[in-house]
Amino acid sequence: MRVASWTLAAVASFSALGGFIFGYDLGLIGGALLGLSVDLGIHDSISQSSIVGALKLGSFVGAFVGGALMLRYGRRKAIAMCSLFAMLGPLVMASSSGVGGLVAGRAISGIGVGACAIIVPAYLAEVAPASHRGAVVQVYEMMLCVGLLVSTLVNWGLSHLGPFAWRVMVGLPAIPGGLLAGSLLLLPESPRWLVMQGHLDLALQTIHTVLGGKKSPFPGVFGQDPAEIAQAEDELLLLC
Repeated sequence: MRVASWTLAAVASFSALGGFIFGYDLGLIGGALLGLSVDLGIHDSISQSSIVGALKLGSFVGAFVGGALMLRYGRRKAIAMCSLFAMLGPLVMASSSGVGGLVAGRAISGIGVGACAIIVPAYLAEVAPASHRGAVVQVYEMMLCVGLLVSTLVNWGLSHLGPFAWRVMVGLPAIPGGLLAGSLLLLPESPRWLVMQGHLDLALQTIHTVLGGKKSPFPGVFGQDPAEIAQAEDELLLLC
């Protein structure tokens, strides 16, 4: 019986970009703060602390925003929405000329990654089969750590470019944020969300596809493997 597929691996990896962005945003500020403090003349501890802490404050707000979005619009659309904050925040920071813009950019980024921290693990848990659920959800945590590591390496690599390198450091997260925005086109909707909305046929089709079955061009019609159909139906029963 097939319990995992390349489709599930792709869905988990793509949606877990939210974890990568969170880790990158957490790690980048250490290197960027050195450059921006010199370039913009920000040397007092209160201003520097505000810039660093704004991400955490935004994340606190984003956790509530993420919960509301995924209940109202579904997991897939909510991930795309929070990615807009993850794109906008870095761009605001990169174009800032003072403390206010930097704090605002960090707070906007925080809302995005805080929302993703709620939505993405829930989405991964709902789209993964029960036998692989724990491992799939851990992809988010792993990507967060990868983001921390990559931000450190990128900061080190860009530190030799001069006093304006910090703008590149803080602006780079807009790229994975843009990729995450593509979730609206590439990710399937959560089967649990579809069940909550009464779309049982679509939920069963999504589960069947994630488990590795071939999607039929006819709605509600699946592949011919009885084992795959039975497994998809078992997963659907767990959501009802």
